[in-house]
Amino acid sequence: MIITGVTLAALPASAALPAPVVVPATQPGGTTTAKPGSGPRPDHRPPRVVEQWASAWNTGDALAMSALFAPDGTYTDHAFQAAFTGPAGVEQWVTTTMQRFRAFRATVENAFRLGDNIAVTWTFAGTFGDRTPFTPPHDPAGKSFSVPATSVFTLRHDRIVSAEDYYNLADVLRQVGLPAGPFTPPGAN
Repeated sequence: MIITGVTLAALPASAALPAPVVVPATQPGGTTTAKPGSGPRPDHRPPRVVEQWASAWNTGDALAMSALFAPDGTYTDHAFQAAFTGPAGVEQWVTTTMQRFRAFRATVENAFRLGDNIAVTWTFAGTFGDRTPFTPPHDPAGKSFSVPATSVFTLRHDRIVSAEDYYNLADVLRQVGLPAGPFTPPGAN
């Protein structure tokens, strides 16, 4: 058990330490390893804004996505080094993305919230369409990928002021047969 903000040496010998909170571990399929009545059951649903964000991506609904953002909100895709500001910018990002991919899918794996900050792990999957962001002779049209991703949201008054996506672009490139640069482990020359 980790106790923060308390110096154990300063506690009298008769002082009682707080009881640990038991949070059941989740098994695949939503079952838990905790015994009934052993503690509180956490809510396993992601925060509502995360559900709305994933739904907007999965339906390609640029207007629904833009409605989640504050007027000065930013959406940053670090892999493609792209950033868009405000609802109109976010709408443009979703529209551009949907023009480049078929069968785009955002599958939320896990999400947690601390105040106005949310972290999401998810799977980014799709198939490149005919309008890819790559130049000839590199053409991944019709090729699919699936990579782990993490997004970090900052909210203000339940609107997104910052959404940042992180995933490994080299993984995407390798899966669709594009050059991603060779990986040579140190000392393997």
